[in-house]
Amino acid sequence: SYYVSSINGDDNNDGLTPETAFKTLDKIQGIVEPQKRVYLERGSVFRHKKTFHATPATHYGAYGEGPKPQILGSNRDYADASIWSLYQDDIWVLDLETEDACQINFNNDTYIGVKKHCYELIENDGDFYHDTENGKFYLKLSNGNPGEVFQNIEIATVRIIINFGNAN
Repeated sequence: SYYVSSINGDDNNDGLTPETAFKTLDKIQGIVEPQKRVYLERGSVFRHKKTFHATPATHYGAYGEGPKPQILGSNRDYADASIWSLYQDDIWVLDLETEDACQINFNNDTYIGVKKHCYELIENDGDFYHDTENGKFYLKLSNGNPGEVFQNIEIATVRIIINFGNAN
C-alpha cells in the first residue's frame, strides 16, 4: 500500500505508512504496480496540473478522519482579492495563463458560472470569458471583488484530471 497526504506528506518519504506518506500524486505516478493500494488522506486537497493515469487493477481509497480527499483540476483557489482587478462595469479580470477555462464554481459548487464564447456576451453575474490568447479571465460580478465575495473559487480547465482505465 501507498499513502498520500497533501497535509502531512513529504515526497522524500517512502509512502508506505500514513506517517511516511507522499505529498503529491506525482510521486506515485509510475511506481504503483497492479494489485497494490493507494490511500489518500481525508481532508487533503490535491491540485493536479497534468493528467494522472491510475494504475490498472489498483484499489484507490481514503484513510484518516474528515471529509473525502479532493482532486481538483484548478491550479489554485482563486478566492484572493489581490489577483482580481476591476476591468469595467462590474466585470473583473485576472491573469490566467493556462489551458482554456471551461468552468468556474464558487463556495464548493454552491454557485456555478456560465461560460461565454466572447467577451461581448458577458451580461449576467457569473458569466465569464477566458481570452486564452492574452491570458485574461473576465468575470461579471456586481457585488464586489470575487476574491472578497467568495470563500472558494475554482476554475477548471479542459484537460483530463484523472484517467482511471481499469482502476477501482
